[in-house]
Amino acid sequence: MYGHSLNGIGGLHVLRSGGSPHLHLVHPGGGGIVAYQGLAAALPQGWTVTASDDTGQGDSVEWLAGTYLRELLGRSYLPDLLGGWSLGGLVAFQVARLLAAARRPPPPLVLLDTPPPGTSGTMPDRARMNLEFVGMLWSSLGLPVDRAPQRLDGDDEAAMRVLAEALRSAGEALEKEFLLSRLNTYRRHRRALVSYAPATPIATPSLIIRGALREDVVLGWRRLLEVDPTVVAIPGGHYNLLAPANLPMVASLICELSARER
Repeated sequence: MYGHSLNGIGGLHVLRSGGSPHLHLVHPGGGGIVAYQGLAAALPQGWTVTASDDTGQGDSVEWLAGTYLRELLGRSYLPDLLGGWSLGGLVAFQVARLLAAARRPPPPLVLLDTPPPGTSGTMPDRARMNLEFVGMLWSSLGLPVDRAPQRLDGDDEAAMRVLAEALRSAGEALEKEFLLSRLNTYRRHRRALVSYAPATPIATPSLIIRGALREDVVLGWRRLLEVDPTVVAIPGGHYNLLAPANLPMVASLICELSARER
């Protein structure tokens, strides 16, 4: 499932075709929208769920947001709700800022354990970056986190060879070359995460679902969201936020946001 979905051409995808409400989600760091398939299925019948996947270009939140917004407008797909997990939430926020700048009311935001701009520090070293990539990958595949590699030493080729073997033992056959490509995408997105520094706030309702992020860090969003956000904590950490056990609660919270803002 993962290989098929992430070997596509990127761009705009329909995860669930229906009517209203329409939720649009932006890929997390590293690309791929498999993590959203379970969420789309957990929402009530009748919802439309679309997603923007990485197109292979862009290393800034502003570039990604502008590209994805043009795709949405080109399909007349301006959603009722807009969001994403991790980096995806930042890109969704920038899409909302672009709409506000064009004097179009931005939709309510769904920020899934998304760090506020300016809180992601500096670019991690190679070893830390590789482990972040493993965490994202394992979560997207729905694999038990305790079976993920705890260290990935050596150069990229060696590290991805070890990762491919670990995935194979967990029942997922992904080639080293594919993993290398995704690692490079993750690095590009990590640069976007670190460099994003918007100056002006927007006025739109938002739901912040936090996993690994501390409450005091998440509340840094208040300077960029003129409408006081709803903040809900879910157990399990960043990489398990969209695990099957959490999906009913996440879907319910999104439905509540939609009902409030109709």
